[in-house]
Amino acid sequence: MRLQRAIQFEGHLEVVIDGRLFTEGEKYTILELGYAYYLSREPPRDDDEVWLRTVGETIPADQSDGMSELRSGSGGFLTSDAVLFALAYESWWHRNRRLRPDAPQVSIPLMEEAISIVRNREILNDFNRRHRGTVPFLDRQQPL
Repeated sequence: MRLQRAIQFEGHLEVVIDGRLFTEGEKYTILELGYAYYLSREPPRDDDEVWLRTVGETIPADQSDGMSELRSGSGGFLTSDAVLFALAYESWWHRNRRLRPDAPQVSIPLMEEAISIVRNREILNDFNRRHRGTVPFLDRQQPL
């Protein structure tokens, strides 16, 4: 998976990943879990479902929170990739609390910076506090 471009507009962030144009979703509770959700901005391609199955992710259902499974598919791309998460997270806060950058080009963070953003993300909902400090991208690869 290759991030090719990220541009912050007045009300949304657009990214190009593997030649596919996405805009980030706006559900903050997904960001609290350490995941970002991007929506396709283009008509579906023949290979989109294969691409989503290959690089997309799933958040399993959590009966304790009443949360059903959330997965990539049908034009939506769910990812715990730290860089894509950091871009969506910063975009959300720019729209909702912080000043928007003067230049539309977004600075794409290095992996170390992105992991720090994931680990130190602000969690606003009490039911997601247990996810504080977690980095799903790393948790699947190695113990923290």
